[in-house]
Amino acid sequence: MIRMIDYRAAIESESASFYDTAERASPTRKVPGCPDWSVSDLVWHLAEVHHFWGSLIEQQVTSVDDLNSMDLAPRPQEYDELLAFGRDNVVRLIDILGNADPSTRVWTWSAQKDVAFIERHQVQEAAVHRWDMQSATPFGTAPIDGEIAADSIDEFLRLTLPAWRGEKPELLGTVTVRCTDVDREWLIDRDGTVLVSGGRSDLAVTGTSSDLLLALYQRIPLDGIDAVLGVVDVT
Repeated sequence: MIRMIDYRAAIESESASFYDTAERASPTRKVPGCPDWSVSDLVWHLAEVHHFWGSLIEQQVTSVDDLNSMDLAPRPQEYDELLAFGRDNVVRLIDILGNADPSTRVWTWSAQKDVAFIERHQVQEAAVHRWDMQSATPFGTAPIDGEIAADSIDEFLRLTLPAWRGEKPELLGTVTVRCTDVDREWLIDRDGTVLVSGGRSDLAVTGTSSDLLLALYQRIPLDGIDAVLGVVDVT
């Protein structure tokens, strides 16, 4: 049985863990999963993401042409100010999402253009970057919750990957993605479309839901994952 995900609670929990770790991390240390970023850059990224989507919902932005008129905040110069800015924007985003109708139409980069997509996608944004933050410290990484990771994989395959692939060439064959810790699997057609699971495929990629999600985001290696991504660079 698939557990219903409380998306706002997941965003809040993963973000809290992100900032708790960031407070103990060296701001200048490089982040393995995002090699062009320091810890400070990663904090700014998540804070900026939360501020952007919160503002987009508040300002009811419905087209890409309206993005340039959005009121965006400057990056705080001091690390402690940056952490405070990030934590404040978690609270702000959760509050905005809680007061918004999920069906409200807004611009997104995916085929699903509503507040519900933003709420769902921000879970994996916080979870994967929480893992990134932990990987930049000597404290070690914790896996992403199985049901949360599985739901994020479903969204990734159905919405995120098609948006990134665009008009890329077809895959060389069909691929099954199967979780070993929760009862979820997906069958991906040559054009990247997710089909009804349970059919035969040319290749099967298996792992825990956390490992599969991290591999899809190219954080960890996993045999066969390149066949799922095709020629897309998601770093």
